[in-house]
Amino acid sequence: MNEKIKYIGFGLIGALIGNGMVFVFVSFFSNKYGTLADWMGGLGTIAAFLAVFWQVKKEAEIQRAMNIENQRPRFATRLIDDNNIPSKNTIILGKNDNTSEIVNAKNNNTVMKKLLMLKNISKNNIYSITVKTEYLKKNGETWENSFENLEYTGVRPYENIVIATDFKFLDEKTEYRGMVIKFVSSANEIGFMEADKTDSSPKYYYVRLSNHNISANGEDTIIDINSDKYQELNKEMDTNTVHDYRIL
Repeated sequence: MNEKIKYIGFGLIGALIGNGMVFVFVSFFSNKYGTLADWMGGLGTIAAFLAVFWQVKKEAEIQRAMNIENQRPRFATRLIDDNNIPSKNTIILGKNDNTSEIVNAKNNNTVMKKLLMLKNISKNNIYSITVKTEYLKKNGETWENSFENLEYTGVRPYENIVIATDFKFLDEKTEYRGMVIKFVSSANEIGFMEADKTDSSPKYYYVRLSNHNISANGEDTIIDINSDKYQELNKEMDTNTVHDYRIL
């Protein structure tokens, strides 16, 4: 709808300018509707109006872009023991059996396994996230690629998210390979965070929107939805998702 309004507006402006030029040309030779100076002054007024219209539109787009950029989240990740999970402002995300096991371990002050914990370290709400953990699983003498997807909606500022995976970190039969988080910000912008097990500086990618004033900060990257990088990050992101959770 917005695209149609834009094209209609440009069409009307183009028609106005075209008719004005023809009218000026005819009037210049007939002297019937004023002098050339009169018409040049009129066209100058129209040009000034169009310039102001363009400037206002440009500033509005820049302001919207800034609002979108300011609502982007940031995450911190670390491994913790299951009995050291923060007691407040924490979500345990995973299958029901896994979350129950972790809550029991915490309540009984027993360490059963290491867990990956995310923290929204921004002041921004996040509409939804999907966390894909990738790991190698030993099957006999061979190692097989595996992944788990956990999904949650409504992440609050500074909230902790404990990832209750099926596999155990630091287990001799599994090897953690990294994670990808797909998120939708409160400004409805789609983004990804990518980190491997040795990466102290996760990489952030944001999907390009129609507003081309939106930019990436620092080492962040803007990607197109049809790009190879988007396909790589989004691969299997919508399959095998788990939605069970516990709130502490």
